[in-house]
Amino acid sequence: MEETSLRKRRGDEKSIQSSEPKTTSLQKELGLFSGTCIIVGTIIGSGIFISPKSVLSNMEAVGPCLIIWAMCGVLATLGNKDAHPGKDPLLHVGQDVGALSVQGRVATRIPLNACVQMCVNWGLRNVQRPELRMRGTVVGPGSTASSGERGSLDQGETSLVRGPLSLCIPGALCFAELGTMITKSGGEYPYLMEAFGPIPAYLFSWSSLFVIKPSSFAIICLSFSEYVCAPFYSGCSPPQVVIKTLAAAAILLISTVNALSVRLGSYVQNVFTAAKMVIVVIIIISGLVLLAQGNTRNFENSFEGASLSVGSISLALYNGLWAYDGWNQLNYITEELRNPFRNLPLAIIIGIPLVTGCYILMNVSYFTVMTATELLQSQAVAVTFGDRVLYPASWIVPLFVAFSTIGAANGSCFTAGRLVFVAGREGHMLKVLSYISVKRLTPAPAIMFHSMIAIIYIIPGDINSLVNYFSFAAWLFYGLTITGLIVMRFTRKELKRPIKVPIFIPILVTLLSVFLVLAPIISAPAWEYLYCVLFMLSGLVFYFLFVHYKFGWAQKISKPLTMHLQMLMEVVPPEEAPE
Repeated sequence: MEETSLRKRRGDEKSIQSSEPKTTSLQKELGLFSGTCIIVGTIIGSGIFISPKSVLSNMEAVGPCLIIWAMCGVLATLGNKDAHPGKDPLLHVGQDVGALSVQGRVATRIPLNACVQMCVNWGLRNVQRPELRMRGTVVGPGSTASSGERGSLDQGETSLVRGPLSLCIPGALCFAELGTMITKSGGEYPYLMEAFGPIPAYLFSWSSLFVIKPSSFAIICLSFSEYVCAPFYSGCSPPQVVIKTLAAAAILLISTVNALSVRLGSYVQNVFTAAKMVIVVIIIISGLVLLAQGNTRNFENSFEGASLSVGSISLALYNGLWAYDGWNQLNYITEELRNPFRNLPLAIIIGIPLVTGCYILMNVSYFTVMTATELLQSQAVAVTFGDRVLYPASWIVPLFVAFSTIGAANGSCFTAGRLVFVAGREGHMLKVLSYISVKRLTPAPAIMFHSMIAIIYIIPGDINSLVNYFSFAAWLFYGLTITGLIVMRFTRKELKRPIKVPIFIPILVTLLSVFLVLAPIISAPAWEYLYCVLFMLSGLVFYFLFVHYKFGWAQKISKPLTMHLQMLMEVVPPEEAPE
């Protein structure tokens, strides 16, 4: 089947996701609520139900453990958020924050505790109103602007950092600046491509597509399978064959859902995010009730015996950040987000602080019923909590934890498929991986490719160590991406930046990334880190063979393969790519 015939038939039909005719490209199906659910639903997986042990084992005391959880939330927030903080705790709406000022401005002093609500409400209503984007001046509630002042718009730079949205939050988004400056899907990939060229971007896609993303997807589905199988094998461990078979079935089911419809995938994400918030709220309320009843014994002398070495802190941060992993997932689907200039930063502003608060309160709840020793000995912290507090209804904990893990797996599949799609579109993977389903307008080949790699990772006995050693690679690319943000401030000044962060925050995040990469290697060196680096660099061989030089024999193999897959899956290249 030729591409033209597919397009002709496509032009005579309407999308099954909507009654309106659409072009053959990724559609903007996701709003603010769905974007927030993707962030919250992907972050809250199995980590918070398992990781408290790992954080506590490194810190060896309750107080530092809670501080590490808060630090992980701040670090994730800094990775996404950045601020334009003022020295005065009372913010002046309408004050001049640039080189130019508008005379006759009415400045209103607004208490800081009312500022967040104001900025969200104002951002929802006015972030796209061009008359409110004044050159060098904030215009918002409590300020006035004459018609003459509205005429002094700067069309070249419409920066939200000069509005309440950035002034009211003690940090604004580094990744939000990148996501609104370069409105392409694929997470770090397009940012590395713009900042440093194709080689770093290719190495990121090579490492992510073949190790980091599919192995994480497989681990989440294995966790789901273990929670589901456990009630049927009381008193013993479920057979590995059963666990792996169910995990593979979960991967296939999730991939099928996301390949069928973007909207269906987002609905599934919204439902499972709501379900996991139910168990989170149950744990938090139960713990706070016990705390109010005087169960504070485990918080006494909470810093006694703490391990505060550089190595223990860095390892605790690693384990805590595993539970926060997913904070940048919305950047992988920017092209499918409605009004990304508003919804991307707002979803992160809402999602990450919500998760941070939940995590801290859940840990407090755990410590109200378990000592540090008991928590370390527990095989599943949330299940132990349920047995002690919620009996005889403790069965709801593993049930909702299963919902939580399957929701995180769905979010991981939803976003990782877009990285495969963008890498294929840029010519760094098989071209067919960038094709769009004619009928369903989803990147079906990319999603299926990602799921097949994930199923392969289920076969080995243990892949947790692999993910642990490759976690330093993830932070290596995080740091490189934030460095790219700094570099593009000087090399790509012409790019419009709806959100612009102060330069010192990207520098701080880069230094923290270097710390997280080097500290575990220095404190506990292992050959596996070298193997990970060698694997990443081995991608250069494939890059020069198949991407840079494009040998003829490789093209002869890939072209018929692409044609047959295109006919089998009824997919075509996207009609247009974002600039």
